[in-house]
Amino acid sequence: MKADDTTTPEPGTFLAEQVRTYRNERRRRHRRQTPPSSGETPIGESDLILGLARRWIPYGGPPAEEIFQLFGISRTQYIELLWSTVRMVDHEGALTAEFATAYPPHRPRR
Repeated sequence: MKADDTTTPEPGTFLAEQVRTYRNERRRRHRRQTPPSSGETPIGESDLILGLARRWIPYGGPPAEEIFQLFGISRTQYIELLWSTVRMVDHEGALTAEFATAYPPHRPRR
């Protein structure tokens, strides 16, 4: 029998075990805190832009303060962004007709 019968783990093994334990605990915590997915697709920026415009059509568009709070841009910039988004997603012209009265497209000066 040896005088020193205790075995010491190799330095890299002990650290690797600590990292593995930490990662497993972190994954368990994340699973507990994250609600299960309902299968819905996440809302993209274009959905937010179009949704805001649609909600405010009866009132002539959203107030500048709300636009700034949501997107950090001016009303004029928002309307340009809205029409840029409409051009990207509106293949049948329905959105163009829906938004034309409340949000007249900006026409450059000649």
